[in-house]
Amino acid sequence: FPKISQYMTVDKCLIHSVESVLIDWIHELHGVLSRDPSEELLRGTHPTPQTELFFWGNRLADLECIYSQLTSLRAQKMATLLVAVESSYAHSFNSLLRDVLQALEEARDICAHLKPLQCLFEKVEAAQFPEIRIHIAPLMHTVCLLWAHSHFYCRPARIVVLLQEICNLLLQQAHAYLVPQELWRGEGQSLVKLQTTLDLLQLFRNTYNECKSNLSQYQKNGHRAPPWDFPPHLVFIQLDLFMQRLNTVKEVVVTAMNLLKLEKLEIGGVKGRILSQHVQILHQNFVELYKNFTEKSCACLDLNNTEFDADVRRFKLLVEDTDRRLGAIFCQAFDSAPALEHAFKVLDMFGSLLDHPLVAADAVDRYPTLVSMFDQELDRIRFIYLKCLQAANQLAWSPMNKNMPPVAGGLRWVQELRRRIQAPFSIFRKLSYPCLENVAGTRVIQKYEDMMQLLDRCVSTKPTKPPLLHTADPNTICKH
Repeated sequence: FPKISQYMTVDKCLIHSVESVLIDWIHELHGVLSRDPSEELLRGTHPTPQTELFFWGNRLADLECIYSQLTSLRAQKMATLLVAVESSYAHSFNSLLRDVLQALEEARDICAHLKPLQCLFEKVEAAQFPEIRIHIAPLMHTVCLLWAHSHFYCRPARIVVLLQEICNLLLQQAHAYLVPQELWRGEGQSLVKLQTTLDLLQLFRNTYNECKSNLSQYQKNGHRAPPWDFPPHLVFIQLDLFMQRLNTVKEVVVTAMNLLKLEKLEIGGVKGRILSQHVQILHQNFVELYKNFTEKSCACLDLNNTEFDADVRRFKLLVEDTDRRLGAIFCQAFDSAPALEHAFKVLDMFGSLLDHPLVAADAVDRYPTLVSMFDQELDRIRFIYLKCLQAANQLAWSPMNKNMPPVAGGLRWVQELRRRIQAPFSIFRKLSYPCLENVAGTRVIQKYEDMMQLLDRCVSTKPTKPPLLHTADPNTICKH
């Protein structure tokens, strides 16, 4: 700065004016320097990464302008004057200039390293929600590079804000993808959209965990990037709450899809007509319940809508009452089934309703009966086999399928017996409840396998005289 002669007299009013201007500058610039991108998050406005880019771009422009003013000729003369008169504010001016310069260096560094992320954020915003998954890995890789190479952004407070804003961006896109009115229609597409959203958000969480584990691979000048040692909930608090809300909505939609099927459920048998009428009454009551629920839950994806949780609790209580009644109807329909085939039809009619806990609690007591019915069916097949085999040995011909040649008739007869036990056994394998994984089930499986081996042996016997089945030995049958 140009020096002022010690013999030069200075007007005290001028000194006071300069100091007053400097005080105003300090107060104003303190407000500028203390601004932080986390302010939007603290206000609860859920900013996206574009807010971060906009903040640092504006901050850089502001600081360059401020630094230009502080280093102008007029400002230099003011600083020289304060030093010459040994004003206590001379040091304040130098500190202010130093703080602005440091903030300017920070803004330049951050803007330079944030720039590669801008195009990635734009791609995420422009993409259809299911297509965002292809951008998640490149996006998080670039965030890791930012953390490793930026001198000023390599701080937890900075990276947490950016990651929270990325979460907000994903949630913003999810809100645009999911329309509550469409979700409540109870269609398969609703579940597809909900599951797609949950999978994509979980993919982002998994990618974050992978990047966190592999941060040591990112280096600058041979120095490894420091770890992300901040708690993950600081980043994912909103995303986790949203995923919980989506799971709640999904649970309600699945329940609705199952109970709306009651309209087409018709039960046969002696009590079929009465039981079907009870089912239709339950269906009508649920339709009214679901209509009232969905009309109140248009803002189901809004996390600020705390009434939704209370509505869901009331909805579940009423659904539980419906499930209890359905469980009683299922038991009556199952108990009135005259044979194994009819019992399986009852199971098939109720289908996914058996996954409801209260219905499943009633159904679980019927599975041992189902195994017992299959055991009895195997005994009947064994009896038929022995009876026909005995007749074939006594008469020297097979007394079955009389309108077919002996060999073809025997093969057809074996196929029919095999089909009678294979069909129910395959259904057992598809049941969600492991009813064959116990002592009784193991015994039935062994009996089934023995019977299948015996029938296979009959088919593999060469069709010579005496005809098919004539050469089989009844003593080879495994008795249980």
